[in-house]
Amino acid sequence: MLNSCTSDNIDEYNTEELVINSTYSTNNEDCGECDGRLKNISFKYTGNSAKYLVIKGSYNSGTYFCGYVYPNETFTLNPIGSNSILHRTLKFYQNGCYIGALKSDCTMPVEVGTTYGNYQVVGGESTNNGLLCSPEEEEVVEEGCTSCNEKATSLTLKYEGLVAGIVKVTQGQGEVAYNSFVFPGSKFTIVGEDSEGTLSDQISISINGLLNTTINTNCDNPIGPGLVSGLFMVVNGESKDGGELCPVADMPDDTGNNENEGIIID
Repeated sequence: MLNSCTSDNIDEYNTEELVINSTYSTNNEDCGECDGRLKNISFKYTGNSAKYLVIKGSYNSGTYFCGYVYPNETFTLNPIGSNSILHRTLKFYQNGCYIGALKSDCTMPVEVGTTYGNYQVVGGESTNNGLLCSPEEEEVVEEGCTSCNEKATSLTLKYEGLVAGIVKVTQGQGEVAYNSFVFPGSKFTIVGEDSEGTLSDQISISINGLLNTTINTNCDNPIGPGLVSGLFMVVNGESKDGGELCPVADMPDDTGNNENEGIIID
């Protein structure tokens, strides 16, 4: 099933055998940053429903994956034929629609844990540094953090999209807080510029001119590191009267029952 390319929207290519449920050691002392070219890479699908996925190299260079992926399933992309490395550009098609591309020349952030849309890197190997490492733990929250109080004054966001694009952040009256070209895995910070140094009650984030998500920054809803909204994740922030924001997962339950509440905002 995994090697049958029958979708009318996908060109026919020679498909290399797919390795399912492969594992890598992320604590290997010999691991390193991606350097040179990727020899192989493993992903975990983090979506909530099965998707028909095709991954192929550009310029008719071959198909690396073709079949259904299910939640929490892992798969590995290996070189095709006599090649020892992956093609420089890997194009992703989900349910027949192009969703983005991954550069295998290490010019994009590639490490264990990097997320491109619903696909998380769980292992891999580059030509110059061997196995890919997990990122070092980032100290994004200082001791004494608190829940958001009054309004957020700054937010650092991580872009988790699959392809680079122009990200624009606007505030309540259309004021532009950020407008720049962003690569997958990149982080950027927005700060409040009103008389009190706070952000507006809500910010809107668009990618290439299309609205991707909105985030309430007036502290009415939980906000802090770990909050995922659209293709963006909060990794740090501060509020006017509370200082450093605590991770959303660490905030106390004020409702008495949040069993069915999540931190994902579509």
